Amino acid sequence: MNSKTTNGFALITGIGTTVMTGMAELPLSEFDNVLNINMRGTVLCNRAVLQAMLIQEPRAFQGRYTTRSLGRGCIVNLGSANSYAATPGKTSYTTAKHAVIGITKTAAVDYSKQGIRVNAVCPIWVEGAMTEREAQVNPHLEQIVQAVVPLKRMAQADEVADAIQFLCSPAASFITGTGLIIDAGTGLTVRLI
Repeated sequence: MNSKTTNGFALITGIGTTVMTGMAELPLSEFDNVLNINMRGTVLCNRAVLQAMLIQEPRAFQGRYTTRSLGRGCIVNLGSANSYAATPGKTSYTTAKHAVIGITKTAAVDYSKQGIRVNAVCPIWVEGAMTEREAQVNPHLEQIVQAVVPLKRMAQADEVADAIQFLCSPAASFITGTGLIIDAGTGLTVRLI
């Protein structure tokens, strides 16, 4: 990324891979690979874009009553419901996604005074290739979703994109350092299956 010519206002990191195995059986090379992609990849993307955003001029937005600063930009990192909870067999993924929240909060604290907001979205299962791979390893995944997700389904990618769009919009200009949980209320209670 050439920070002298970049004029971007938002970065959305969409980095994720997982391995399904218990901690005792987990090859360290697989653990390192998942952390390199999910955690280090998030740091590298944030780092490059923060450097570019720091040299940009702040932007303003005319609200209903006043003009307010939108700052120099915003970053939305891709966390997961596993950023806040653990799932059996997902040691690497859960560790990396917990780290995404740490990266998000630290960057928010470090760069808020420069007018850069950093947040994360933390969805539960989202229909797509990664969840399809998980279903191959866990053939009961659909039944688990039906049992634990109050809306009885996985999230659609568009639903996560809508939350990201909100966090990048002027409507969220006073939100930073937050991990927005997108789980259809799954985390509200303990469900025994």
